[in-house]
Amino acid sequence: MSCSMQQLLLNPDALQVNQSVTIETADGEKISGVVCMSDSNAVLIVDKSGKETALLLSNVVSIKGPHPVLDNNGVLVSKAEIDSFRTDTNLKTYAIVGGIISGGMGFIAGNLMSYAIGSSDYNNNVIIYIGTMTGLTTGGILFATTGARHDREKAIEHALLSRAAYDYKISLPDQKDDILLRNKIQEMVNERQKIEKEIEQLLDELGDVKEPQETHKSE
Repeated sequence: MSCSMQQLLLNPDALQVNQSVTIETADGEKISGVVCMSDSNAVLIVDKSGKETALLLSNVVSIKGPHPVLDNNGVLVSKAEIDSFRTDTNLKTYAIVGGIISGGMGFIAGNLMSYAIGSSDYNNNVIIYIGTMTGLTTGGILFATTGARHDREKAIEHALLSRAAYDYKISLPDQKDDILLRNKIQEMVNERQKIEKEIEQLLDELGDVKEPQETHKSE
């Protein structure tokens, strides 16, 4: 199973409830959160603080997020659910082991480099130190990334096994909640359209003010 935290471009028409996304708008704004609802015209997301934001898809440049994980019923497994099964065991182990291995290789490389240069003892020690620390840092980061990926894969496996349990039931949204959410997203979309219209009117008014001034100067 290959499931990393790489951010992928997502299809707006394929967004699912509880899916983690980062949305970039035409205004250059980036908003991260969890999809609460989406349709062909807009998407409603909730960020970590609980703030709701409705965005018109016509004003969206890109939608990115981790590869969606689906269970046997085709229902999305949310990031929060995956994280509840996640541990940092592999991340810590890989980081420590990787750091030791890479640090050792950096130490050897530093020794060989100092021997080839043939400079003073002080400079040799500096070269060896730099080589060791570079190897330790670089190797630690690379191995830690690999460990984190394995931790995520293991968490996904446990989440799917949990959902496959005999007593697991899919929690479907109540119809009343669905209607309330749709009303909410429509209100926020209408509000945004109203603001955009007001901005356009202000820009038009500013343009009308500038035109007479330019005419007066030309006379």
